[in-house]
Parts: sequence; C-alpha cells; structure tokens
Amino acid sequence: MFTKRLVYFIVIFSVYIFSIQNLGANAADYAQIKAERADDMSTRTLSPSVGNAFIQAFADDVDGQFLIGTQNGEELLYGFPSSPWTSHTIFRIDDQFYCNNDRLSGATAIFADNQAIEDNNIVTAFHIGGVEIVQRLTPVGTSDWGAILIHYEITNTDNAPHDIGMLLELDTMIGSNDAAPLLTNSGLTLVETGFSGYNIPSFWQAFHDDNYDPNQLIGQGTIEGYYGGVHLTPPDFLVVGQWRDFYRVVWDYTPDGEPYGDSAVLYRWEPKIVDPGETLHIATLYGVGTAAISSGQFDLIVSAPSELGCVGGQVSPNPFEINLIVRNSSPETLNNATASITLDSGLFLNEDTQSKLTSPANIPPGEVGVASWSILAANPNEDVTLTSSIHVEMSSGASNSIATDVFIPACERNTQCYAYAIHDEGASDTQIFTIDINNDYEVSPLGEMHEGYDIEGMEIHPATGKIFASAGSHNVHGTDGYLFTIDPENGELEPIGYTGFNEITALSFSLADNTLWGWSEGAGLIRINTITAESELLFPSDINIEGLAWNNEGNKLYASSESHLYVYDSVTGDFEVHANNLPGSTEALEMRRDGYLMGSIHQSAQLSIFAYDVETMTVLVEEDITTPYNDIESIAWPDWCEWDIHTRCMNIYANRYNYVTFGWELALPSMEDVFASLGNDLQVVVSNNGGTYIPGTINTIGNAIPGHVYQVFAAGSESQVYNLCVIGEEMTSPAASVLNPNQWSWVASTCPNPILVQDYFADILDQLVIVSDDTHGFVYIPGLINTINYMLPNVGYKVYTTLNDIASLEIDCSARATVFDISESNHTPQPEYFDFTATGQSYTIVIQDGPDLESGSEIGLFDGDICVGAVVTQGDFPLAIPAWKASPDHNLPGYVAGQPIAFKVRQNSRTIDVKAEFELGDSFFGSGPFAKVSLLGESSLLHGETTLQQNYPNPFNPSSTIGFNLSTDQHVTLKVYNAAGQLITTLVNECLSSGRHEAVWNSVNNQGENVGSGVYFYRLQTSDGVDEMRKMVLMK
Repeated sequence: MFTKRLVYFIVIFSVYIFSIQNLGANAADYAQIKAERADDMSTRTLSPSVGNAFIQAFADDVDGQFLIGTQNGEELLYGFPSSPWTSHTIFRIDDQFYCNNDRLSGATAIFADNQAIEDNNIVTAFHIGGVEIVQRLTPVGTSDWGAILIHYEITNTDNAPHDIGMLLELDTMIGSNDAAPLLTNSGLTLVETGFSGYNIPSFWQAFHDDNYDPNQLIGQGTIEGYYGGVHLTPPDFLVVGQWRDFYRVVWDYTPDGEPYGDSAVLYRWEPKIVDPGETLHIATLYGVGTAAISSGQFDLIVSAPSELGCVGGQVSPNPFEINLIVRNSSPETLNNATASITLDSGLFLNEDTQSKLTSPANIPPGEVGVASWSILAANPNEDVTLTSSIHVEMSSGASNSIATDVFIPACERNTQCYAYAIHDEGASDTQIFTIDINNDYEVSPLGEMHEGYDIEGMEIHPATGKIFASAGSHNVHGTDGYLFTIDPENGELEPIGYTGFNEITALSFSLADNTLWGWSEGAGLIRINTITAESELLFPSDINIEGLAWNNEGNKLYASSESHLYVYDSVTGDFEVHANNLPGSTEALEMRRDGYLMGSIHQSAQLSIFAYDVETMTVLVEEDITTPYNDIESIAWPDWCEWDIHTRCMNIYANRYNYVTFGWELALPSMEDVFASLGNDLQVVVSNNGGTYIPGTINTIGNAIPGHVYQVFAAGSESQVYNLCVIGEEMTSPAASVLNPNQWSWVASTCPNPILVQDYFADILDQLVIVSDDTHGFVYIPGLINTINYMLPNVGYKVYTTLNDIASLEIDCSARATVFDISESNHTPQPEYFDFTATGQSYTIVIQDGPDLESGSEIGLFDGDICVGAVVTQGDFPLAIPAWKASPDHNLPGYVAGQPIAFKVRQNSRTIDVKAEFELGDSFFGSGPFAKVSLLGESSLLHGETTLQQNYPNPFNPSSTIGFNLSTDQHVTLKVYNAAGQLITTLVNECLSSGRHEAVWNSVNNQGENVGSGVYFYRLQTSDGVDEMRKMVLMK
C-alpha cells in the first residue's frame, strides 16, 4: 500500500500544483482542466465494479473516491468509469476536517486502510485516530430502476465522545452533459440554491439536456426512504449549483444564487455527539431516475417516486414530492399556465394549494414552467398503487393532462407500541419519555432532559408517524411558540420554525385532511403549516386549553381545560362547553379509533389515563401508571396500538336513578367492592330480578353479575357526577337477556363494542315496542324515532315487547359489530328556558307533527305548573321528549301518573300554550308504554324580537347562509366587512316584513370578484335601532 501511495504522489504532484494555481480560471477553461486531471487519474487502481441490471459503481482503493454510471457505460458522476477525483467526502471530527481528496486545501488527506468486495458491496475502511469509518457502496433497485446506496458507518472506538459530521460532494455528469440541469421540489433549479430543514427535498434529478426529455438518461439523488436494509439520512443542508465552487468547500458555504454551468450537488450533515462504542450512520442514494411525459402543444414532464418503502412501520419517504415541467413546444407564448392535481383516496396534499400557476406563469416558445406539490400517503392495510392526475390549462383554453402512479406497501406495524409523553420539569425543562403500552406500562426516558425548551404540546402525524411538538412561553433558547419534530429513537428536537404565537399548549391532527391544529394561550385556536410552522388564528379565545383532539370524522375538535371539555364545530365555527365531568385536571387528549377520547390527568406521583365517551359524557376506563414524572404536559398515542385495559369506569349521576350494567368478568364482584367508590352517598341499588342492596342495611342481590341491570341512586348535588370504576376482564361470551311479554324488562349489552340498536334487536324487531335509556332520556321506537342509535356497554335499558312468552335474547357480538360513528350517536342540545329535573325514570312522549317552528325553539311538558321535560327543536318532526317521573322518596319533582299532559312552546322570547291531539295514550302521564301526539297552532303567533343568527355553514367555501328575524316590518341593511373593517359587499338594503329572512353570500365583493380566505364580519342594522355583528370564516 505504501508503494502504491508513493507512485500516486509522484505522478500527480506536478499536475496538482499546476491545477491549484488555476483554480481561479474562468468557466471556459474549467472543462479543459477537468479533462487534463482525469487523464492523470489513469494510474489509479479501481475496484471491480458492483451493480445490477441498471447501475454500476467503482471505487479507488487508495482513498475510496467513487464513480457511478449505468451498465451501458453512460456517466452519472464525472469521470466514470475510470477517474474518480471530482467527487469527494469530508469528515468533520471535533472541528478538524479530513478528506479523501488530498488536493483540497484546508482538510487533512485520509487514505483507505483496506478495500474489499463483499456480497456485491464495495467496502472501504478508514480510521482517523479513535474513529473508524466504513464506506459501503451497495447496488439497490427494482425491475425498472437502479441506484447505489452510499452508506457510511462511523464508529467511535475511543474512550471519549467525539463530535462528528460529514460533507459529500457529487459532481453530476449525465451522459455527455457536465452541465446537467437540476430539478428539486422547488422546480427547475437553474441557479445555485440551498435547502435546509423541512425545505430539503425527498429527491432531486439531473437531466441529460435542456429539453428535460424523460426518454434520455436521468440521474436521481434520493434523500428519504429505506433501501438495502438502511434508513436514508436526510442532510441538514443541501446545495445544488456550480462544481467549481463546491470543489473547494471544506464545510461552510453560502449559495450565490447565480446561474451554474458545471452542475454538482453538495450534502452536509451537521456534527452530532457520538459516544464511545456508538456508531453514526449516514446514508444516501444516487442512481438512475425516471419521469413521465405527455406530448402536445405543450409537453408535460412529471417526476415522482414510482414506489415508496417502509421505515419503522411507516410509509417512507412521506411526504414526497411530485414535480412538473411544462415545456412550450409551440411558436407562441403560453399565458397563465395553471396546474391542478387530483389525488386518489389514500393520498393527501401536504400544502394548501391544489391548483397553482407555474413558475413562470407565462412560458415563451421553447422555454419551461414548473410546479411542485408535497404529497402525503396514508399507511394502507394492504399493498396499493395510487394515481396522481395533473391537468394544465392555459388562458387560451389549450390543455394537457398526465398521471403518475406510486406503489405504496402495507408496512408491518411495530409490535412494540410506545406512547410518547412530555414531562415538564419546573418552569422550562422538558423530559420526553415513552410508555410501553403492552408491557405493564413500563416508563423509560427518551434521551436527555431538554433544558430550557418548555415543550408543551405533542402529536403523532396520522399518515407519516412523525412526532411533532410545540413550545410554550418559558423557552430560554429564543424558540417560544416554535414547532419541532421529535426523533422517536433518541428524543432529539428538530426545530421547524416559529408559529407566530408565543405559547402553544396543545396539538392535534385532523384526520379529514391531515392538517395540524394547535392552541395558543391568550390567542386561541390556530392551524399550523407543518412545513413552515406558519399559522393562522381561526378562533380567538383566552380560555386556558391544555389538550386537543379531533374526532375521527374531522368535524369536531375537543379541548380540555381542568375538568371541562369544550368542542369546536368546524362547520358552524362554534366553540362551546360540552361537559364538565372530566375526571381531573386533564392536560392531554387523544381520540381513539373507536371514537372514545383518551386523556391524561395531572397527578403528583403517577400518570392517570382514561377513556371517555363524548356522547354519554361518561368515563369508561381509567388506569394509573407509576412514573417518576409528576407533571405531564402532553401525551401522543399511536393510533394502531391496542390498549389492554383492566379498569372499567362509568358515570353515576347524583340525585337521579341510573341504569347500569357490568359487561366484564369482575375481579371483585361483591356489592360492597363494586360500589365502594360511591361511599356513603350510595343510597340504594335495585337489580332487574327485584333484589335490593342498601349499604350497611340489606343485601338480597348478592354479588354483581355480568349482564344484569342495576338501578342505582346516589345522593349529591344535582350537577355532581361520580366515577364508578371496577376491575374486570373481557367476557369470553356475552350474557343473554331475559324478555318478559307485554311488560317492561331490563336489558343490557355485554358486547365489548357498541351495536346499532336495530341490529341488536333484529331477531324480535316485529314484537319490539320501545327501548328506553332512562338514565339519559333516549329512546328507540321502531319505525317512528331513534335517539339511542347504539346499544352501549355499561348502560342498562328498559324494553317493552309484545312477545307471547318469556324469551332469552342471545347476541352474536362479532356478527353484529359495526363501526361506531359518533356523528350518528345522540348529541341533543339542552333546553335553556324550560327548567326541569331529570330523575332517571321517564315516560316518552313523541311529537310526530306540529307548527313550523324555528330551529332552536323549545317545547316543554308540564304537569300543572311543574315542567317535567323539554326538548330543543331542530326543524323537523318527530321529536321525543322524556317526561321525568316524580320520586317522593328522594324529594325529586316530576310528573305524577294519571295527571293530564300540557305543552308550551318557547320561540323568539315568547312562550305560549299549545294544544295536542293524541294518537297513542289518553292525554295522561303514564298511559301505555309511550304517547304519540300532534301539536296544534300557528307558528306565526311566535314571531319575536329582532335577532341576527350565526351563518351556516361556518367555516364555509364558497357560500354561506345568514339568517335573521324581524319583530316588525322595517328597513334593513346587511353588509359584509373584512378584518380591516373595509366594506366587501351589501347583501340586503330594503324594507322587509316581520318574521324570518335569509341572505346568501357567495364570497364575492361588490365588483363581482372572488375574495380570499380569511375572517369576515357581517352586520345587521334596522330602522328600529338594532345593530348586531357576527364573525364568519371563509376557508378555501
């Protein structure tokens, strides 16, 4: 080896001196200089080639410099196949630089210890002090492409840590073209351009000529993915530009933004601390690229990955880019070139713009315009090939279309399911830790403490699996309100950018479109761009929200503050209280795929997590996890992980009867153990077979039996809700229910998941009269009304049938299982005017018809002067109203059986008595299983005060309806303003009659022009002095 190096030095030394003196030569001389130097490399010894059907590589056995080209001899790197001197690698170790090209001033030359061919890999080994470096060149590919995996294994064999980074310079040569034009996610990059952070493309391409002909050779550098059993390592900095500038770069470099001729690409991986015995892996891919073309008056050329891979159970690269070139083949300039992309289901835009003008928008003859999209792929359950279709149209009407397919594998999920959580150590220090979900909730720190970062929000991207995090306002690094990513292997934070808001306390992804939403303390609800971190405020609020979670449909966003649960409706734009009974100070929320919320509670010495039914407002499950961390700011739960739960919970409402059941094999089935958490407030439990349990007095029930229904009454304030939790395991088979003929029976579902009520009773549907959920006031009457929707675990129901004999109802849970759609479950708005007490014992009155009432009006039921039930109208009949029965034993007001039923209607600040015509029942409470009536009267009697109503839908695109009510005939103006207070358009300016009116705004101004997305205000002014304004959001 020494003799070889000596010969090498003698041969090239004079050429090297001459060349260094000429580094300042002009561009015209550079090709000659490179050619002369290449001739002098003929004395080098190159390894045998490695490759596949498309690609091959050689490496110099002196210093490991390598060459890449095609199997038919075309160049992809300059000098192929014999002169590997213009591309090089630099290693930065503790601020010292070492290069495998000894001509580079400012870096110490390194030479290979040895080189070998191992399993079609060229393996070159170096050592620099206590650091060992292995360079592997590995051919990879498929049936239609090939590339070389360039992989460095850098191992610290020393006794002390080292700070290690790397720079790689590739001198592109595509066929015979040393000035190959380069394409990135910014389109054609014809001037020297740098990329960093989230701007780094997932791939780049070098074309054979300025026609960008996809039928000619294309070189492609792939930056993200998993190839040859190795994860590619995106660089921290990437520059495309001029080789004569890159050749002299040791480390720092600022792109000059000038056009380049001799093209090259520069990669830089910033230094990382490598502890003794650890190995740093750096890998990238370079080889043959592909593109598609659609010819016409103008040609469309599309570059995109033909297939994705799997990394850590997730599709990769994800997101990926689709790059478009529009080449004008006509003799005329093409104006306003607009490109639109349409994606198959399973692909999502990772940006806001589906349609965009090319750059430039006006394309002269023979020139090109470019456009690019960032695309996300969902993780499929099975292998799929999905299509992205692009349509380009000019202002002249000329158009062309092209499509590109991508193969997406079904990635095998990691069998280890880790939840990720954030611990706030004091005011600003952050420890990220993992919870092994299926290993007794084992807790482990993920990396070191992040001192002074104040990370508060965290969420896992539903498509990519990347972990995002947000900073609060106590960050001492100048990154208050920043968006970060978290490395799932070591917990390292990678900043994306500033959101524009100084404290982001919570994050949540919408499954509808994979957009990231956050809560800024003191500002409100924001939507965050995951690429740039730029954000927009969508709902101003000063509520201190700690947790956020979108539902699975992407139309409701739940938010927690202390024990309060709020909900944001993306259609109406409303943000309101949903419940006040979360089981503690809830600092994190996640939505499970079964439709239940998962939350975590701040505790002093443990982490308490729970599952919560947002429809019944019930805590279903609660688990305590012992951790060394006592302040949990956020938790992120992978959606594919199952939760092996043991503690099951349900709500018990104080001062009313509750019908409950236990759908599990109870570990402690005694009545004392089951109801121990209610303490002295438990007054009585009655079972469906007539047994009674009064604590300390009597127990004729015995033990609690799965599937039996129990009527529970606990004392307390009217708004108090108890959390009744038991320990149990899932039943091996469901319990059967006994139905008595022509009388009420108590029934429960012991299936683990909700079942549609009509499916549950499918075998007896013809004999089923009514199913009543007396705890919550819901009902199912076949063919008439259904407010129950689902038979839920934990809930007991009253059932009335016309069966001739006693029957046993047995259910096949798996055969009748359904996807639980929370949007179909009951969410009835509560009356605000009529006041009544829900006692847990009800008699259902169905109103099948009545006057034309405005949505939001209230109908009340009365026994004399006592309101015993009410409902808020939604614009349609039938309506079901539970009339609540009095309970003298517990001093609860309500109806008395046999008393006459009376009705009142409240609308527009007026209340009137209305008469009813009974079809079933005899106008007295308690007559028959239920009553069915029609209300009589004219809705015109209910006109009230002048009011301006919230537009719907809100947010909207492109039109929304604005409703208002007038108390008298009068002159009205309805105007729309932007956020700056400028008048956009006038919708109404005329005299109108009393009553309800509507106006539609189609997002255009007074000049008929479309307006952009944003917050707008509409203002109602009337001649009787009313002046009201409301906000609406246009979201394109």
